[in-house]
Amino acid sequence: MLACRSDIGQHAIRRQRECLDRYALTMTGIAILHTPADHAHVDALLCRGGKLWRAVEVKGREMTLQRLTDLGSLLISTSKIKRGIAISALGVHFDVLAHLSDDTVCVWRVSDDEGRKLFDYDLKNAITPRTCVDATPVTERCAMLPVARMRVIRVEDRPRPLVLPSPSRPRSNPVIPVGRQ
Repeated sequence: MLACRSDIGQHAIRRQRECLDRYALTMTGIAILHTPADHAHVDALLCRGGKLWRAVEVKGREMTLQRLTDLGSLLISTSKIKRGIAISALGVHFDVLAHLSDDTVCVWRVSDDEGRKLFDYDLKNAITPRTCVDATPVTERCAMLPVARMRVIRVEDRPRPLVLPSPSRPRSNPVIPVGRQ
């Protein structure tokens, strides 16, 4: 059975979607396209203004923000990073989100919409569990995304609605005519 179809995998997918929903709340006009968990290269695509805008990989981590800060970096498979960057070369940005056990969401903007990395990161071989349900240790090449390049988001970071002046209210900046009078 695929890990994403197990109870643990389904719980992880629900947490990913909650994380993506919180991330989208920090921006305006965002639609989330969740990708199939069993065969997609990224977890979601974000649309803005009816166009694809960002590819997103979400990682759940059983650690607090303080622990992540103490470690200095987020460990993620280089294959995930390479796939995200390859997708970004098609005209979308690539972000990695980490959903931590203290309900913090951290964001790394990894590449721009031309597939260019936005920062350098160290690589190392790490022993990790094969999947969330198969704890068999495997050695994997991993990227270490530095905490210095992350942004912490909170629901209260959500943009406030834009309030336009009503026609009945006087404008604070008068209109100055330009051109011939």
